[in-house]
Amino acid sequence: MKKRTAISLSAVLTAGALLAGCGNDSNKAAESSAAPTQGGAASAAPTKGPAKVKLEVMKVGWGNKMPDPAADYVKTELDKKLNIDLILNLPANSDDLKNNLNTRIAAADYPDIMELNDRNHLQQYADKGLLLDLTPYMDKLGDVKKFLGDDSFKKGTINGKVYGFSKAPNLAADVFYIRKDWLDKLSLKMPSTLDELYDTAKAFVEKDPDGNGKKDTIGITGNGVPALAPIFGAFGIPGPKNFYAKDGQLVNSLYAPGMKDAIQAVQKFANGGVMDPEFYTNKAQTAQEKAFKGMAGIIYTAWSGIMKEEFQKQIKAANPNAEWVQIPTVKGPGGAFDGIEDIGATSGLVAIPKTMEKDKDKLQRIFDLLNYVSTTDGGRLVQYGLNGKHYNVTGDKVVPTDLMATEAAYVWVYQFTGRPEQQYLSTKFAKQAQDIAGNAAAPRIKVLNGFIDLPTGYNKADAERFIDEEFVKFLYGKTPISEYDSFLKKLEDTFKYKLLLDQGAKQLKELGYVK
Repeated sequence: MKKRTAISLSAVLTAGALLAGCGNDSNKAAESSAAPTQGGAASAAPTKGPAKVKLEVMKVGWGNKMPDPAADYVKTELDKKLNIDLILNLPANSDDLKNNLNTRIAAADYPDIMELNDRNHLQQYADKGLLLDLTPYMDKLGDVKKFLGDDSFKKGTINGKVYGFSKAPNLAADVFYIRKDWLDKLSLKMPSTLDELYDTAKAFVEKDPDGNGKKDTIGITGNGVPALAPIFGAFGIPGPKNFYAKDGQLVNSLYAPGMKDAIQAVQKFANGGVMDPEFYTNKAQTAQEKAFKGMAGIIYTAWSGIMKEEFQKQIKAANPNAEWVQIPTVKGPGGAFDGIEDIGATSGLVAIPKTMEKDKDKLQRIFDLLNYVSTTDGGRLVQYGLNGKHYNVTGDKVVPTDLMATEAAYVWVYQFTGRPEQQYLSTKFAKQAQDIAGNAAAPRIKVLNGFIDLPTGYNKADAERFIDEEFVKFLYGKTPISEYDSFLKKLEDTFKYKLLLDQGAKQLKELGYVK
């Protein structure tokens, strides 16, 4: 889940500025989604007026290289369609975005549309009365709501008021990938259960699958506890620190009935020598390199971390016969899940400053813009470029031309409401469409972390540092499982974890996710 940190509001407030909430850089300028469905004509229709209305959007640009305004065909099309003069303000990263917004807010000089980093960021501004409550305007956002659904607006709801909405979510895609050529060489079948996964990894370590005559191969590599998700999933639970609903009741995974059994299952993998000795300290790129170089036979990653053409070239350079394929979800005593999907997480929250309620014409143009990029025609423009030039349409299918790769790489910054990920990725990466579909179809436990605000008095950084450090000790067997309940008690007493549990229960009940 995305990392959030609590934000302190200090003396800057007396000068009229805010210190913004922290949030990790989310999946960005890479590639992320697809063409929305056509919305209602009423809400998507552009406002006609005698003069263009200037609209400024501020969002993270992640260093995206923009064309000259005269060559920016997306801006040209949007300006013409909606009778606006659209200006993008694109800070390089999330920290720059917060700093720039705070400076603008201190000067009472607001962008017309703001894409905020996370819910904490949204809450800071909402608490200070800086954001427009969208509740009375929901009928004017018909195409947005049709495209995104109700959950996106729940993510922007604070104390019963809608201060923003989340863009379309990214695709949860991580699964176990395995060297099929190693399976074939050792005459092993594809593992389908947790026990078979262990036996396969053990064989990869002990039976020289790369044929170099040395015992130098790793069974499973990854980067930290989240990469163990399918093992926890085999017990029907997500990994630590996750909130989820079961039979209408809220559960925190640290307290889940199957957690102790899942920990002992991971101990078997760790103590059996089948896991990368650096599993818990690897960076994602380190684990990836071990897989690419033929050092490991199983890795937890997404299609984008192993099947893209540039990665396949590296893999084939090390071993032309290497073949990586997705492992079907392994089954265990509690079920079969490849990971989690945080339905409360966001790739960005769109908000409008409260000052816009005084300018009805500009506010309507804002709604027009957000609605239009949420329709089929507008969505295709901001995802693929110009119809007939960067893509063609055959039936309902978008077919890229060669110019899409060279002339449409920048257009993602105009995806103000996001894009449906799987359809978009399958269009842009047609050769990897089968893997994308396989990743998307993998069963995942829906968690609710992103909906929960940090309660006053709870220090998330300290609590999670304690959880991470102690949890690894349990997974390695350095701390006996008999001390797990004492670990939970210390978490509640010393790190005030009960505050977070109570906050989660309150908010998720209000939102209707639990009873």
